[in-house]
Amino acid sequence: TYSEIASVYLSEGFRQVLVFPNPADESLNIRMESPAAGDCEVALFTLKGEIVLQRTISRWEGGAYQARISTASIPAGCYLLQAKTVSARLTSKVVIR
Repeated sequence: TYSEIASVYLSEGFRQVLVFPNPADESLNIRMESPAAGDCEVALFTLKGEIVLQRTISRWEGGAYQARISTASIPAGCYLLQAKTVSARLTSKVVIR
């Protein structure tokens, strides 16, 4: 079974990361908290390393980044979601149905 929310606490600069739902059907929600200033670059890769999607998320008040990414046009499969700021980086597995 899959969880609706995947919560991961990281020591590499992000305080909290939420990626949901996982697996995703039509959209994927991303929320990250980081003390770092500036924007966050988000990319979705195939397991072969091909970039499927790239997006910049602007920082919200209080160090939070949040975005809803449409997955409706992305083929079903397993992907790697990478998010990075100047001081933080994360990679998370995402399933799209």
